[in-house]
Amino acid sequence: MNRKRSADDVALHIKNSQKKRKLSGSNLPVPLLPHIPLTSPTHAYNGQKHTLPELPEILDKSLEDVAFTHQGTLPRISPEDANLSYERLEFLGDAYIEVISSTIIFHRYPLYSAGKLSQKRQAMVNNETLADFSLAYGFDKRARLPKNFPMASGNDQRKSWTKVMGDIFEAYVAAVVLSDSENGFSTVESWLSKLWAPMLSGGNDQKVDMKAKVQLATKIMGKGVKILYLDEGKPEVFEKEGQILFQVGAYITGWGWQKQHLGSGKGWNKNEAGNMAATQALAKPLTAQIAAVKQDFDLKTAQEKDDQNVNTNAKVQLASKIGGNGVKILYLDEELQDVFTEEGQMLFQVGAYVRGRGWQKERLGFGQGLNIIEAGDMAATQALANPLTAQIAAAKQDLDLKTAQERVENAKAQLATKIMGKNVKVFYLDEDSFTEEGQTLFQIGAYITGWGWENEHLGSGKGRSKTEAGNVAATQALANPLTAQIVAVKQDFDLKTARERKDQRSLANGSKA
Repeated sequence: MNRKRSADDVALHIKNSQKKRKLSGSNLPVPLLPHIPLTSPTHAYNGQKHTLPELPEILDKSLEDVAFTHQGTLPRISPEDANLSYERLEFLGDAYIEVISSTIIFHRYPLYSAGKLSQKRQAMVNNETLADFSLAYGFDKRARLPKNFPMASGNDQRKSWTKVMGDIFEAYVAAVVLSDSENGFSTVESWLSKLWAPMLSGGNDQKVDMKAKVQLATKIMGKGVKILYLDEGKPEVFEKEGQILFQVGAYITGWGWQKQHLGSGKGWNKNEAGNMAATQALAKPLTAQIAAVKQDFDLKTAQEKDDQNVNTNAKVQLASKIGGNGVKILYLDEELQDVFTEEGQMLFQVGAYVRGRGWQKERLGFGQGLNIIEAGDMAATQALANPLTAQIAAAKQDLDLKTAQERVENAKAQLATKIMGKNVKVFYLDEDSFTEEGQTLFQIGAYITGWGWENEHLGSGKGRSKTEAGNVAATQALANPLTAQIVAVKQDFDLKTARERKDQRSLANGSKA
């Protein structure tokens, strides 16, 4: 269907039809018959018969015949045959549908941009939507099509069938308008508004869930399983709006399915279209079925791991216990004789080793598993229970404590190095003293005067002596964002001073020359 006609063309069609003009190029006049009430629907729509609006009747039966006649059923003897198939009516009906849909969404969505309005309109008037309407009203049973016309079996046949059903719907719209020059257009406008109402409910367009792909992957992905997002047909180009509408399909290969279609979506870029496809896939019963298969597999795998007492956090726990400060934990394949399960699956064999703090590639544990990660977790689990690991952990704790103490003891010197300068003072003042568990504790505050600050508090600390409390205060000051700000001021000053000295040396050397 052509969506590129100007608003003037559409307006002209409406104006001409309402002035009781003849069907262009035809000798058939538009009859002036009284308006007949709408007929009742005979087919369900969206599974609910009552949601399908009543179908307006075409008052001119000759036009009704034309609206359902495919050109392939005609002998094509003369040019007048063009008025005996639905193609010309489809052309006009397309224009009516576009102007009515545009008017509805223009007033309904006052904050939408032109591009967003175009996207919304496209969803209302595309072939798939109009074909669904045709099928809901049973137009497929009334259509006169060529023998052996392709139905909706294969992908190409489905597209052809959808196109024809959409065209017949457009032709029907035009025939209703032309057969009732007084009320035809308003009747169609009311009818289409009701048909589109479910798509416009709530006053807001459906938002694209940009996390739908992630949600779909979480729901059905697994080892060896692939979710593919593939282009479905050529993108639709809207030259007037300067935009391209992409259509993408979501497919899965895995869990017993091979390139199985899960959903389709459209969007102004491929990522948006892919997320729309994933959103549709998430609502499909087939996706729930695939998710159930995945859950069964995950449950079985978890039970097998429990049977083997696999601690999946063992590696993290081992690293936290003994890692750091020059210590490396290595997981290496063990070149041993192959081992197989009763089902004939080969097991991976991995050793956990430590290097550092006096140990040179010392093995702490060994594990087997159906994959290398599982085998590594088994090795780490065994290592956690090894007395040697406890010995290494004790050495790590002693070193960490010593390092922390050294940092505190040197905190005052570090703070002075960071922020001291000419006429800058860092001083430590008593803030409090108190007794805790029978021991006197001192509280000291670290302050600075200089670099534009006057008696500015940087940190406080407690200790069993004033020296210890002062170092704790300096430690807190080193972590204070204000200290970083002061350091930046000092660095700028030092850089400026260095440049001035360099310039002075250059001038002095020039004078000597």
